[in-house]
Amino acid sequence: MEKIFEFSSLAVYAAEVNTVAILAENNMLVIDPGLKFTLPLSDHVDIICHCYSRIYTSAASGIPGARIYVPQSQAELFTNPEIYWEDFSDNWRLMDFNPGHAMCRHGMRIFSTLGDQDTLQWQGLSIRVLETPGMEKGNLSFLFNLEGKKVCFAGNLFNTDSTIDSIVPMQESVAGLMGYHSMMGTYKLLLSSLERISAEQPDILITSHGRVLLEPQAAIHQTMEKLTKAIGAFAFCSSLNHFFPDLYSDVCIKLHEICSETLPANIIRVPNAEVVVRSARNEEYLTATSFLIISENKRGFLIDCGSEAVTDSLRCLVSNGTINGLDGCYITHYHHDHVDGLPKLKQYFDVPIYADRIFSDILENPENYRLPCLSPNSIRGIIPTDRGEVLRWNEYVLTFYWFPGQTLYHGGLMLRDCNRKVFFCGDSFTPSGFDNYCVYNRNFLGEEEGYSLCLDLLKPEQPNMIINQHLEEGFTLNKSDYDCLDESFKNFKEALGNLLSEPINDGVDPYAARTYPFLCRPNDDGILRINVEITNHLGTDALFTIVPEYFEGSSGPREKTLNVPGHSSGTVLTGYGTPDGSVTFEIACLKSAEHEPIFFHVYRNDVFLTSTYAVVDRRSK
Repeated sequence: MEKIFEFSSLAVYAAEVNTVAILAENNMLVIDPGLKFTLPLSDHVDIICHCYSRIYTSAASGIPGARIYVPQSQAELFTNPEIYWEDFSDNWRLMDFNPGHAMCRHGMRIFSTLGDQDTLQWQGLSIRVLETPGMEKGNLSFLFNLEGKKVCFAGNLFNTDSTIDSIVPMQESVAGLMGYHSMMGTYKLLLSSLERISAEQPDILITSHGRVLLEPQAAIHQTMEKLTKAIGAFAFCSSLNHFFPDLYSDVCIKLHEICSETLPANIIRVPNAEVVVRSARNEEYLTATSFLIISENKRGFLIDCGSEAVTDSLRCLVSNGTINGLDGCYITHYHHDHVDGLPKLKQYFDVPIYADRIFSDILENPENYRLPCLSPNSIRGIIPTDRGEVLRWNEYVLTFYWFPGQTLYHGGLMLRDCNRKVFFCGDSFTPSGFDNYCVYNRNFLGEEEGYSLCLDLLKPEQPNMIINQHLEEGFTLNKSDYDCLDESFKNFKEALGNLLSEPINDGVDPYAARTYPFLCRPNDDGILRINVEITNHLGTDALFTIVPEYFEGSSGPREKTLNVPGHSSGTVLTGYGTPDGSVTFEIACLKSAEHEPIFFHVYRNDVFLTSTYAVVDRRSK
């Protein structure tokens, strides 16, 4: 660890995070001991943790006799994290993400908890506690006076260069919305916490990343301004304005509502095929995601199959003569409300099921992934489609596209006949803008990726109608609409880029490092094979070092390194970049617990980037 600041009895050491150490005779107070905490120990050590994340707390339980203080609201995440590791039912249809699985593997013995406005007395030092949420619930900041200077430790609230590392922790259920619909959802809490720190007027400000500030007010206010601009730019072009029109009424004006149009007669919304979805308040609401194209000879072609009721409805349509059979089904993306009904569909209609190659493996092997809205159903025999591939079906031409709008793992379908072009965009657009409201979907913000790629595809094609799977009607975009979407998306990227540390995609991608498979099982000899895959969001090649942290009774390589070209990815992302960013760990696995996490810490060019994990699952399939 490198010492980056010293004042009186206080020192700040930087590794993966900034760790504060205060000495008083033979006693030491430590704030946030990170992964590489190696400070010389004193006769007695007290440890304060500002949040539950293992990046900040990993060394705490390994110090004999240390008294550990933790946030009151997060105490169970320290004392009993096993309940989270032992229950992976939430791997399916996941729509709320906090607390995440960044807590330690096993519980630790804590000395006491700290809550808002508590005061900790330590060796004559009076440390006042403020609850400062925004990055995670229950985050704490600490204030104390040292030789006439007011010192504030603000944790990962922001970086001292007026940026934040990531908006991923802000994907939090607020205002009754599911976490899934709440990208940057905690922005009001974060602004309030920054205001609270500013009101304290500290002389010395320490955060988890960056240099120590001796005149922090300007940096705090600049961060607030950048955050406000990013939220305003996001709200301006968000499809949340369509689904929740009052959500951003206090932020700014919204993109004008594009005109909706009645569906053509040859396309119907599959009747009585609703999907039940629960909100963060456990309220139920219904949504239907399936459309049916009907040819002149009364054959049907299905777009998405989100519930078993779809098959029931199709059988009724056959019985009443609306159609005389089904010829195929195209899946726009892997989300459960678009695929849960596929097993029953295959049971009653033996038809080919098409999906873009980038997510066909997710449909066939969902246990291998940790993503939002996964369906537990394994769908075999998917026909993977490639970009621009054409299928001629009766009087229509169907063209398949990779269409990474709402999620990286997304496709689109263009329906052509002699009269018009209709584009099925899945969940990517609504008449009020972009469906980009969940970072866990992985929607990248560079050129020729994400929504920029989608707009570049649609603009020259100029479809006569666009259909979102959740809407009753279609809509049309004219040139001015595309220009407005283009401009508003550029403004959003610029505002978010100013707020985030570079590169911007690092700040919106929770899976830049990931494991494959996610739920993994040892073979008969107790050996696991786990791939760690990397997406390099830099524009240049980078050297990645992957350091595993094994559970008790397991062993394997100490670390592995690989060079990943810029803007490329591991083999799971066959539709994105080149298949160079992957290494395989063979791990001897001896312990008999039902679930055990294996962590992998990832460094890019010798600087800590992120951590990822896989879960050993010993249950029979």
